Amino acid sequence: MQLDIDRLVAYFGGVNALAEALKQHDPENAATTAAIYKWRTRGSLPLAQLQKLTALAEAQGRPLDLNAFLQKNESLERTEMTQTNRVIIFDTTMRDGEQSPGAS
Repeated sequence: MQLDIDRLVAYFGGVNALAEALKQHDPENAATTAAIYKWRTRGSLPLAQLQKLTALAEAQGRPLDLNAFLQKNESLERTEMTQTNRVIIFDTTMRDGEQSPGAS
């Protein structure tokens, strides 16, 4: 699963509105509009910024439910395994101190 950054930014009113809100909430550590555009381009954002967004949402009186912004990435997830994707385990352990043939 991956965060839908575009929807997350839109939740705060867009890039400029989000940058301004972050600046008002934490002036010393606010993300710039350029940084927010980079989040959208990459499709990800740093964990520290995500924590700031949750704090900002709570300060605005609307806690952030990240589950609403998750999207499935079908190329990375598989719901079923094919027959070629299996593991065969061959157990060679012996009982009672026995040794396998040819062991010295």
